[in-house]
Amino acid sequence: ESTEAPENEGGDDTDDEADGEASGDAEVELTIERSLSGDDSLDPAEGFEEGTYTLTCGPEGGDHPDAEAACAQIEEAGEEPFTLDTSDMACTMQIGGPEEAHVTGQVHGTEIDTEFNQRNGCEIERFEELDAVLNP
Repeated sequence: ESTEAPENEGGDDTDDEADGEASGDAEVELTIERSLSGDDSLDPAEGFEEGTYTLTCGPEGGDHPDAEAACAQIEEAGEEPFTLDTSDMACTMQIGGPEEAHVTGQVHGTEIDTEFNQRNGCEIERFEELDAVLNP
């Protein structure tokens, strides 16, 4: 009974199907947690606010302030900015700002759990490639 009760409360098979449909129907499902690094010597970009957004594409949705532009940018960039590992790359030693973002979810079926920051040239480029997603 205890096994059946949660299934019935969640809509029986409907809950599992809804989860599967959400992952199958939406091309992109992301949670974007924006924060500042805490380095007081750096000023954040104008308009950058800490907080969390959700974004879905195909169909567009969530509470992202500009889902249309964000989805268009993801469509153009693909999964690479989300999966790129810059740790072994030769990157310029520069700091672009204190803005950071932790992004989780999926892009075109690829699971995403990554950090964006502006701590070197490679990371700045990654951040700017998805500026409509990370800093709408």
